[in-house]
Amino acid sequence: MLVGDLVVMRSKVVPPKTVKVFIGMRNTLFREGVKTMLPGRKGIQVVGEAATAKQTIAMVERLKPDVVLIDTDMPDLQPLETVRRIRALDARVQVFIMPLGDGHMVRSGYRRAGAAGYIGKHERPVELRSALLHSVQKRGVHAV
Repeated sequence: MLVGDLVVMRSKVVPPKTVKVFIGMRNTLFREGVKTMLPGRKGIQVVGEAATAKQTIAMVERLKPDVVLIDTDMPDLQPLETVRRIRALDARVQVFIMPLGDGHMVRSGYRRAGAAGYIGKHERPVELRSALLHSVQKRGVHAV
């Protein structure tokens, strides 16, 4: 629409991108709990889950999630190696570490391996959801 010498365009509302999350955790009960609480906010979709690091890596390659949550107790690979392999597949994937125990490795080691963050087991669900959404928006993937 023309207003004086200015051209005013109607803005197209673009819905926010749904953040695709993959959960790689050994403990079934914990994995199910995380899966249940994540969709509590618009914009998050759990696209898959696995109980081992190697299964997680294979599924991440296939499903191409935006975010991967892994625990520190996977039976087949060390967590830092899991992070490195996921990031080698796609550097845009945001990997979050969720230790089930007390977290036997220091956070800086996870960051050096390429993890986007470290989420303690005592965090509230809203904090987890916010961290995931923020990491993807910060990366610049917030609109279709």
